[in-house]
Parts: sequence; C-alpha cells; structure tokens
Amino acid sequence: MINRLKYHPIKVHFTLLGILAFLIPSGFYQYEGLFIGLLFSNWIFGLKGYKKLKAINTEGKLLIAYFFVILTGLTYASELSSQWQYLLRNVSFLLIPLSFVGFELNLKQITLIKTIFLYSTIVFVTLAIAYALGSYLYTGERTIFLKKAHYSKFLHYGLTRIYEDWHPTYISMFANLSIVFSYDVFYKKKSYVKWVLTTGICLLAILLLNSFIGIISLGTILFIFAIQMMKSKTKRILVVLTTFIAISAFYIINPLNYDKIDKLKTLELKATDVKAERNIINLRLVKWKASYEVFTKSPVLGVSASDLRNELTDYYAKNNQLYAKAQRYTSHNQYMYILASSGIIGLIIFLSILLYPLKSNRETVFFIIIFALFCLSEDVLHRQQGQIYFVFMYAFFSKRITK
Repeated sequence: MINRLKYHPIKVHFTLLGILAFLIPSGFYQYEGLFIGLLFSNWIFGLKGYKKLKAINTEGKLLIAYFFVILTGLTYASELSSQWQYLLRNVSFLLIPLSFVGFELNLKQITLIKTIFLYSTIVFVTLAIAYALGSYLYTGERTIFLKKAHYSKFLHYGLTRIYEDWHPTYISMFANLSIVFSYDVFYKKKSYVKWVLTTGICLLAILLLNSFIGIISLGTILFIFAIQMMKSKTKRILVVLTTFIAISAFYIINPLNYDKIDKLKTLELKATDVKAERNIINLRLVKWKASYEVFTKSPVLGVSASDLRNELTDYYAKNNQLYAKAQRYTSHNQYMYILASSGIIGLIIFLSILLYPLKSNRETVFFIIIFALFCLSEDVLHRQQGQIYFVFMYAFFSKRITK
C-alpha cells in the first residue's frame, strides 16, 4: 500500500498533462489555472526541471519571449494594475513551456493526450446537443433569448449555453483540431468505426456552432487532406477544381440557410457601425481600422494591452462610431490586437511563433493553420479558453517523440 502511494513525479506530470488536455475543450476550462500551477510546481520540486533549462527548445523560447513582451508593457502602460492583471492572465506563456523542459513524451503518451482531448471535445459537444434537445422537448420552444438576441437552442450561443462562457467559436476551433486527431488516432490505425463516429460528431458540431471562420477552417483542412491523398498532379488539379465548384455552389445555394452567407451576398463593404449598414464584416472593418490607427501612435512597442481598449474606445468616440464605443470593442483580430497593443516587436515574435513549427510534422502544420485562421476573426489569446489551448498544444506539438 505504501509503495502504491509513493510519489512518482514523472507519472504525476503526465497525469496533470492529461487532465489539462481534458479540461481545455470542456465546459470546465475555468479550472485550468489550478492544474497549470500544479504542473509547474511538480516541474520545479519533483522533476527539478530548472536544472535542465539548457534543453529548452526554440518553440519554448518563443513562447517565453512573447510573455516578456507583455511584461515590458508594465514600463509604459498608463493603467499599471490592469497590465499586471493582463500579465497574470498570460502567465501560461511562461509556465507551460517551462513545464515541458526536460520532460519527454513517448509515442504512446502523445497518442493518449490527443485521444483525451478528442474525447473531451466529443463528450461535451454531445452533452450540449442533448441538453438543447431536452430543452426543446420540455418547453416546445426552439429559440431562447441570450446576450440581447434570440438564438436557436441548437445553434451558436444557444447550443453552448449549457456551460458558463463556453464560446462557440472556440469550441469550433477545438472540433477542427479533433478531426485532425481522429484521423491520426483512429483512421491510421484502421479503427474506422471510431473514426467515422468521432469525425461525424465533430463535423456536426462545427455546423451547429455556426462559426463562419470555423467552417472556413474545416474546408481548409479537408481540402489539404484531399490534396495530400492524391498522388498524381492531375488528381490534385481535379481536387482543386472540384473544391472550387463545391464552395461556389454552397455559397450560391446556401443549403443550410446560414444567415451570415445571405448577408454576405448583399454586403456593401464599409467601415461603419451605423445600424442600417451594420453587419459582422463592416463592424470588423471598424475595429481593424481603429486598431491600425492606435498602432500608428506607438508602432514599436504598442500602447500596451491594458490601455488598448480605452484607446480604441476614444477612437470610436472621435469618429462618431457610437455603437462601437458603447460596446467597447477590441480588435476582433489577433494580429491587429498584437500590433496595436505590443507593436511591431510583439507581432514579429507572434508571427515567429506561428511560422517556426511549419517545418514540423503534418499535425503540427494543421494545428498552426487552424489557429492562424481563427486569429483572423477573433482575439483568440485574449480569452483563457483560447490562450491556454494554444500554449498547451503548441508546447505539446514541439516535443520530440521518444520510443
């Protein structure tokens, strides 16, 4: 009994990684910070990883460099307490990559981490769908009023309302990566039934979550999958043409009746928040233009993350963009957010983080592509749900596989 209870730091470390892989896509992601703290403590006191700091890889150094960019903001932020809070919210950029230093993962463990993440996504998405169905059968109502708007109980916020602040765009991002994991974990090992079931649930989730960038990401990874499976140049050209025709037909016919596609067809591109011309594209143009103008005020280091929202709000006010001002919108684009808050230096480091692993294996490339696409329409790293997902998976993918 005593031997069974004996502390094994390596086993504890892997267990904590598994718990984090489960929490990230779950409805209980708020508890991630606790287990990151335990993981880092085990790395210091159990694994004594600080003795192996020379072994830190380039990916880990890049993540830590980004943390120090945020730390630098303390020297020029006008709202110092807010910048401290922002720094603490981003401490995973420091703690997670350090927790991987000197800790090796074998192929079996890597597969298990991916399987845990995949099953967590499947379980929580399935629970959300079941909850929506139960609510509909119990009340007879298909819609619900949330966030000052009506939503179908089976779509977008209506689907994710089962868990507090479980953002549909982020769940769509997790489902996209889960499709990649399912191919590796099940299809390549000829577990075709599991592959079909898990992939099917992820596809359904992406459609129900109604994230436009999520659907674009799905189309992108399916397109790359198809290209890679084709051996001849002729077949690859055929895949490209078929994909183009299919996307065009989907856009024109809109068989699923997506409101966002209907709005795109009548869209007049203009950076405005006037009610009569307001839509998801034009509002984003307002935010992106404002972010760029804020960036020009301090192009090297940015205005700091703590000051960015106030700077943007001031810009909206000066340009009579009253709706954007009232909502206190941020950039809704991770690249523009970093450019405005951390300047050219911050953006260079962030782009280096994304570009460096592209020489790695196929799964890592898919992870980067999916994340980079979502960064086009969201401040992905601004929320814990996206930030810890990215840092954990980035550090995880950077590990060398040992036998």
